[in-house]
Amino acid sequence: MTKTGGLFPTGGTGIVTLIWATVVAIAVVVVKVTMGLWNTVRRNRKLAREFPVPPGSHWLLGHMVLLGDEGRGLMTKSMEWSAVYKYAHVIHMGPFLQHCTVYHPDYVKAVMSRADKKDDYVYGFLRPWLGDGLLTTAGAKWFRNRRLLTPGFHFEILKPYVRLFSESTNVMMTNWEQLESGCTIDVFHHMSLMTLDSMLKCALSQHTDCQTRKTNDYIAAVYELSDLTMRRGRSLILRSDLIYALSSDGRRYRKACKLVHEYAERIIAERQETLKQRGTDEKTTKDKKYLDFLDILLKARDEDGNGLTDAEIRDEVDTFMFEGHDTTASGLSWTLYCLARQPGHQEKCRNEAREVLQGKTEVTWDLLPSLKYITMCVKESLRLFPPVPMIFRHLESPLTFPDGKTLPEGSRVGISPNTLHHNPHVWENPNEFDPLRFSSENSKERHPFAFVPFAAGPRKTNDYISSIHELAELATQRGRSLVYLLSDFVYGLSASGKRHKAACQRVHQHSEQIIRQRKDVLEGQSAGDSTHDKKYLDFLDILLRAKDEDGNGLTDAEIRDEVDTFMFEGHDTTASGLSWTLYCLARHPGHQEKCRNEAQEVLQGKTEVTWDDLPSMKYITMCVKESLRMYPAVPEILREVETPLNFPDGRTLPEGSQVYIGLYHLHHNPHIWERPDEYDPLRFSPESSKDRHPYAFLPFSAGPRNCIGQHFAMNELKTAVALILQRFSLTPDDTLPEPFHVTRLVLRAEHPGLFLKIKPV
Repeated sequence: MTKTGGLFPTGGTGIVTLIWATVVAIAVVVVKVTMGLWNTVRRNRKLAREFPVPPGSHWLLGHMVLLGDEGRGLMTKSMEWSAVYKYAHVIHMGPFLQHCTVYHPDYVKAVMSRADKKDDYVYGFLRPWLGDGLLTTAGAKWFRNRRLLTPGFHFEILKPYVRLFSESTNVMMTNWEQLESGCTIDVFHHMSLMTLDSMLKCALSQHTDCQTRKTNDYIAAVYELSDLTMRRGRSLILRSDLIYALSSDGRRYRKACKLVHEYAERIIAERQETLKQRGTDEKTTKDKKYLDFLDILLKARDEDGNGLTDAEIRDEVDTFMFEGHDTTASGLSWTLYCLARQPGHQEKCRNEAREVLQGKTEVTWDLLPSLKYITMCVKESLRLFPPVPMIFRHLESPLTFPDGKTLPEGSRVGISPNTLHHNPHVWENPNEFDPLRFSSENSKERHPFAFVPFAAGPRKTNDYISSIHELAELATQRGRSLVYLLSDFVYGLSASGKRHKAACQRVHQHSEQIIRQRKDVLEGQSAGDSTHDKKYLDFLDILLRAKDEDGNGLTDAEIRDEVDTFMFEGHDTTASGLSWTLYCLARHPGHQEKCRNEAQEVLQGKTEVTWDDLPSMKYITMCVKESLRMYPAVPEILREVETPLNFPDGRTLPEGSQVYIGLYHLHHNPHIWERPDEYDPLRFSPESSKDRHPYAFLPFSAGPRNCIGQHFAMNELKTAVALILQRFSLTPDDTLPEPFHVTRLVLRAEHPGLFLKIKPV
């Protein structure tokens, strides 16, 4: 029999208690959300009082109404605003989300000198793809993994990679020689294939036929992942993980992720098996002719002797596969474009390449310093077209800028390398292609932050590329949607969210398969032959061997995240930088000729660039830098301020603010660069650079979270430019419209693409 007490039986009392508990829980959630929104509104109001807010903002959508097709409208407006507002301005991306965009070296230095975590506004969309690799992780894990992986970028590790860069570039040029003289090519496509080939060799010791196949699904996947990421960032609706997961974009994203991860995991597993079979003693490492990134990941150990987990290794592989090929392809493509536009500079680069290589078909490490003019042209191309157009930070403490303005803790800060590199207050004639900007004389007075261009089976590799590009595309789409941006749940239910999840699964399976295979190999190695047959130590070796102070290595998940990150950053950004560099040189034949002369002088006909050749490529270096200034491979960076950020002018960003670093805007800021829209590689001469603000040029980001692979990328860019100009002349295809750059995580050319005419010299 039920006992009674008062009006309700005991069971009824339990129900009432449950109801009250539910009401209280809901009330707590409502109060917490309300307080969070109120703090956001209060911080946003403070930002609006401290920093200028450009006109045209919608009451609900903010400045998103100015995005236009593929974000082109807002990018154009941002360039106009950077000429009006010298240091920074605030952008509203919906009713609550806003970030402070900075593009002056003094402001960029203030942000990049701190170790604030990257803002989740865009980087969070990348996490299903790149996991917790160096690109997306923060805090103690980031510091630990960064410390474990830094040895992988020592000069002694990088030296043998130059030969691999030469091999991949020669394969690409052999393909070109089979084409009709004077024909038009899609530069980005060829640069992406070439930088992916280099990344697979250097990071994972994977020698594939990815450049000779007619189609490459892996690169298509990288494009799709990039496009999906940026589309997501431009959508308020798709910001919700739930909506995105249910969307068609979300399904595409997951599919691409799965393929990319499977690819990375397969490679890692192969290497682990090799290590098991042959052992991992020091003698075997010395027998190798190079150490790849996967070797470093697998052998890394922290202070306690703990290595990276399988997941950590995969994340790093995914990260480096992205960053190591996509940004490099971007930089190389724009460099070739610049040289095609500047036949004078192209001829100088060709002459330099001939002089340095002396008929050799391989560039060595020792030849790189001699490619001085090519270096200047690459830098000028990276200034004009930085591969990374934006960098984002989330301030963890208040930030005070040199002029006294302050960003509060929690602010979002965006650094725009593109705007920085075109800032007329920083660069004279910023829109002109002038490689001599990066001569020793012109560089010695330059602000150190004025130029920041970088803050295994055949079918599997092809699908991996498709998946990576799909993930990037979906992330872009989500950023444009208010609903998707605000809710992960809503985004997950959307078509885009479902695509996103599927793409992530593909990418992760790809990485995990590579890691698993490498682990099996490593575990099966005997004590005397772990690396006997290899000429270098690749990135996966490093990941698998990395140990902390306690002897702990990276987990499988950590290795996969780093593989995913490196695969993305190591090929896509480099391809962007190279494509825009070639574009700049094609547009400036005088600079192209100077680069060619330098390449010929340094290489002396060689077909391989050595490490010792690189320092001699001074003009090529200036042209690459100027190309990265004009077309930064990563045009924007976001940070979330974890503590108040004080700017030099006294203004402050509060904790929790979102900071948007517009690298494109920074590089085109007329307050920093004289004539910022002119291509002038001499901006990066030693004389022109010496007084430049150290944060005026940020092609590879800067500060504690700068690009760990920046030397890798720069060496690959210089090597490719020297070898290409030694054998080919580049000119623009004037029958096609002038390419307009758009942000796809990395800086790409709007449809139909970036096309140049090639002709054997």
